[in-house]
Amino acid sequence: MPIKTKEKRIEEQKKVLLGVFQSMDADRLKAIQPLIDNVCFMSVILEDLSKEILEKGVTDKYQNGANQYGIKKSAEVETYNVMVKNFSTLMKQIIDALATLLPNDTAEKVGEKLAAFNREIERR
Repeated sequence: MPIKTKEKRIEEQKKVLLGVFQSMDADRLKAIQPLIDNVCFMSVILEDLSKEILEKGVTDKYQNGANQYGIKKSAEVETYNVMVKNFSTLMKQIIDALATLLPNDTAEKVGEKLAAFNREIERR
């Protein structure tokens, strides 16, 4: 099976997430499109980082000069930790946008779909 490019995986994420917002009119969707783009990008990058962390572990050995060495948190873990916080912030912004851009009953249904999307991301 051919390996999908990151761009292809991001586009697939966008299709799924845009399906969640199918009941939103185009103008309102345009308002949150940058948030959706960033969430989809981050979900793919976080998935890749988690695979790297599983393969390499959470620490790296280092040596600074002849006598200074030790173990530190890996660059992948550092990046993952920052990005997962940003991902959570973006998801909250999308949820908040739903509350203001959609009628309550529609927002609740879309919110449920968005929560399912988020759970799927977390399972990977």
